[in-house]
Amino acid sequence: MKRLASFLSLTIAFAFVLGATPISNAQAATIGLSSLQSGDLIRGQSRNAVYYYGADGFRYVFGNDKVYFTWYENFDNVKWLSDADLGTIQIGGNATYRPGTRMIKINSDPKTYAVGRGGTLRWVTSEAVAIGMYGSTWNSQIDD
Repeated sequence: MKRLASFLSLTIAFAFVLGATPISNAQAATIGLSSLQSGDLIRGQSRNAVYYYGADGFRYVFGNDKVYFTWYENFDNVKWLSDADLGTIQIGGNATYRPGTRMIKINSDPKTYAVGRGGTLRWVTSEAVAIGMYGSTWNSQIDD
């Protein structure tokens, strides 16, 4: 969590649909809006989407679990809100991969990109560059 806060100059946050089985409401305590702090991971009661709560008061969407797991190892720190409270928090944007963790490939583009600060895509121009950045297993570190 501290890596995320120190990396971002302006807090960014995200949400995505979890692939895991949702936790039942009986297992999770619902908190109020006044308990939220910048950097919290939040979700509502009736959907599996998890969001990052930013310092700007917005919630940010993880596009998928691959993006989420470049920032977090599990869902242990997700806080639950009522659906009504969650609905009052405006969506501020989408999360990007944590820089330096994965490369991406866009189906309509033959190039492979490294994700930089602020979600900037940087073309990885050769295999030698990829090896220099990600080591000999570079080709197993690409997501479509």
